[in-house]
Amino acid sequence: MSTIQTSSGQARLTTLQGGFPTPRIERDKVVIIDTKGGKASVLKADLATSKGVIHVTDAVSMRG
Repeated sequence: MSTIQTSSGQARLTTLQGGFPTPRIERDKVVIIDTKGGKASVLKADLATSKGVIHVTDAVSMRG
């Protein structure tokens, strides 16, 4: 969240598969917007797993 706050309220990410989701802050929550305009709210962030770190959202994310 601090990276988003220091970047004028949004940041640009690159996924392993070449996508460009944009996380931003809306109403004190982190929202991830995909390249087609779909939105997912982050419910839990930075959960360590055996395969890496994940974020739980309220939407299914598909490669676009």
